[in-house]
Amino acid sequence: MNKTYDYIILGSGVAGIDLARLLSKEYRVLIIENEKLGGTSLRVGAVPVKRLLDVFKSKSNRQEVIDNLKDTWQKDINRLEEIIVSKMDRAKLDIEFGNPKFLNSNTIKLNSMEYKAKKIILATGTSPVGTYNISIDEKHIVSHKSIVEKLVIDKKIVIYGGNVEGFEIANLLQLLNNQVTIVEREEYVLHGKDRDLIQPIENEFLRLGGEILTKAEVKTTEIKDGKVVTTLSDARVIISDMGVLTFSRKANLPEGIEKTKILLEKGFVKVDKNLQTSDESIYAIGDVNGFHGMAHVAMDQARLLGHKIIDGKMENFDYSLVPGAYFTTPEYVGVGACEMDLESTRYKVGKSYFRDSFRGWAKSYREGFVKTILDENNKILGIHLVGDNVSEVLGFLTYFIKKDAEELIKTLVVHPSLSENIKESIENAIRGEEI
Repeated sequence: MNKTYDYIILGSGVAGIDLARLLSKEYRVLIIENEKLGGTSLRVGAVPVKRLLDVFKSKSNRQEVIDNLKDTWQKDINRLEEIIVSKMDRAKLDIEFGNPKFLNSNTIKLNSMEYKAKKIILATGTSPVGTYNISIDEKHIVSHKSIVEKLVIDKKIVIYGGNVEGFEIANLLQLLNNQVTIVEREEYVLHGKDRDLIQPIENEFLRLGGEILTKAEVKTTEIKDGKVVTTLSDARVIISDMGVLTFSRKANLPEGIEKTKILLEKGFVKVDKNLQTSDESIYAIGDVNGFHGMAHVAMDQARLLGHKIIDGKMENFDYSLVPGAYFTTPEYVGVGACEMDLESTRYKVGKSYFRDSFRGWAKSYREGFVKTILDENNKILGIHLVGDNVSEVLGFLTYFIKKDAEELIKTLVVHPSLSENIKESIENAIRGEEI
């Protein structure tokens, strides 16, 4: 039996959901999901992790939080699923579950059915994958997915990789009364940002009892008597209840992709400036095309492609300025250049500490700051914030990049508010010494 649609979307993560809801206003749309609605970000990524961290921030007694989560976490996950389903129900589209298989560029086989469409959109995302010396079995050595779903408590855990995802998971696990060790091959964790931005996050993790091993490389991992035995290149051995691998992911490619004209680039689906693959009947949005691997980028691509299809015009997109956030304690957010990116450029730096502002006093902030980097002509090169809940403040600061700092400080901001610290950091940078 056959069914025909205008558009078929494979995958129901944030990109697939947003595109499906947009297109369903004008076209017949089918979305096919091989697991549960929501994808990584909504089900086992940033959204539930942020929920857990927010619960800890709202209470001073960690053990009380943990005891409560044991009873309520599954209810919270069920509620999240209800929100996702309700969003889909309000859209006029069809949803099917199973593993789709390409028969050709316009036809998908699912179970005993064949579904045809004039265009198919890949929004299948990525999934964790092991390395040559670390294999994921989701029992002893797991991905972030198992951590969030199972709510791991009171274990000894090794995190392989101090990247953003690894540190976020490590931070959360430490709050859940686990004994966590991060193994990182670089000089320091969260590599790629200035040390002054990372140091408060690292200090809080250590204060909670975590351990960080830098310049450390994993040589082998093996399972012995139900324990994970990790041997480092310097012969140190770590015995733990569980290992977590976070730095390695692969594109989720549907079966039968070889029956299309899709080309891959470094394992991800190659797309052009219109998000079209090498096959004129197929688009690819979100993590599967290898652009940054961030949910907000995936959602933006859904918006761009949706309006291209509906309005016939494609906006130019530039992902050289993508805001980033670390959902740790404290949080980091930023956009634009760090000092470490400007070794051959003259620049100025200004900081403003939350503890010195009236709003920071009202919130009892003892740590956290705003850091602004200007070029020698007072154009903004980068803005970075570290502190509690700063992910709520970043907003539209991307628009500040390359703007004239002296014009921006003429903007009125509410008093008292943390926005005053942003303005003050810009003023301090204008007056700062060139580096």
